[in-house]
Amino acid sequence: MNSQNPKTWSNNLKEQTRNIIEEMSVFTPEGKIYFKNIDGRNSFLFVSDLVESNLVLHNCLDENEYEFETAEALIDSGWVID
Repeated sequence: MNSQNPKTWSNNLKEQTRNIIEEMSVFTPEGKIYFKNIDGRNSFLFVSDLVESNLVLHNCLDENEYEFETAEALIDSGWVID
């Protein structure tokens, strides 16, 4: 574990997340991909946004949105595929 941030996702889960975003390899019937954050938040990404290279997560509980430039920035912020 990282001594600065003891809570972290497994390298395997991070790699899965990276692959799904970069390869656009997951498509769901409802058009959303769900994510979870190490701090307990849950969000989703519209597949249509992913196709347009827009990494905008929408919080599942409120109107908050989280925008990222890259898959790595999203993962570094504690988000992974749920």
